[in-house]
Amino acid sequence: MTQAMYFVQGPKEVVMILASKQEIRHVYLTDKHSPNVKTSWYGESIGHYDDDALVVDTIGLDDRTLVDGFGTPHTKQIHVTERFHLIEDGKVLEATFTSRTRVPLRCPGTPSSASANMRRQCTRCRSNALHN
Repeated sequence: MTQAMYFVQGPKEVVMILASKQEIRHVYLTDKHSPNVKTSWYGESIGHYDDDALVVDTIGLDDRTLVDGFGTPHTKQIHVTERFHLIEDGKVLEATFTSRTRVPLRCPGTPSSASANMRRQCTRCRSNALHN
């Protein structure tokens, strides 16, 4: 199901609004993250334009957040880069993301996926805890 997402551009930030969940995310148009990023639900996102794509760099994500639709766990050290680009004559928004972490994520269990199209995900342990 497609969910409406709105982008509101200001001179110093882009605000992303996910209408179905009434969530708002701020992307600050600057070239550097804050010196002491505080961990939060959406982390700290900074952005810039690369030709006609909005590139968003996010750090400081709380480890309880979801980075994808599959519930893949992550550590607080995750670093996410997203690219938002209009395709098909501006009718479709293409969003791609890359996530990296400096700390290996170790979970008991085996990698699994529900279909060939899904990324491999780490199976959470029974206590739902992440082990660093």
